Amino acid sequence: LKQLQDLEGKAIKAAENNDLDTALHHCDQAISLEPTYASAYNNKAQILRMSKKSKIALDSLNLAIQHAHGDKRILRQAYTQRAILRKEMGDQEGSASDFEMGAKYGHTLAKAAATAENPYAKMCHAMVMESLRNEGAI
Repeated sequence: LKQLQDLEGKAIKAAENNDLDTALHHCDQAISLEPTYASAYNNKAQILRMSKKSKIALDSLNLAIQHAHGDKRILRQAYTQRAILRKEMGDQEGSASDFEMGAKYGHTLAKAAATAENPYAKMCHAMVMESLRNEGAI
């Protein structure tokens, strides 16, 4: 595990320095050592997103979710990242579903997005705002 975490650390540092090829290389090394290491797939997806390789990033996120085995930290990140990607790719329904899953696992951004995307929540918000307007509160 230590070796995998070291490789991930190197990948993150390389990505922070905008050396995305090196970052991907480190993630791929971790994955080759442990093909079920969900965290590496999650980080790889982030690097692929930065490289504008959305489809491949989506594949990595699917693998991160598949191999997370209930790890809430991995799942909240993977679902939220996948929601963002899906939204960018025009898959609103898939995005909303993934934001809900990210929220379920505790991601703050996903919670806000899931609420904003939820038609029922939008309707409730509109009703509250209308009521406040009618009362002169806003």
